Amino acid sequence: MTFLARLVMALLSLVVLGAATYLIVTWYRGDWLSDGDDLRRVREDWRLWTGLGLGAWSVFGRWLITPLPPQPPVRLRWCSDV
Repeated sequence: MTFLARLVMALLSLVVLGAATYLIVTWYRGDWLSDGDDLRRVREDWRLWTGLGLGAWSVFGRWLITPLPPQPPVRLRWCSDV
């Protein structure tokens, strides 16, 4: 890989990790909802699951992608029998 491609991939992995952190922190903080005298915290579950998924992909992504075999090169042959 060239230097530029490695730099782009490193920045992309940091973006994925940052997005996971942001989603988990915003889920933890939640939103405050007032129902008359009650004050309760409302959390959206999709933020937690998406953040955990992105975090897992950030940590374990290399081990998940590395064993996948690349596609074999396509060989073009000229057929004169047709």
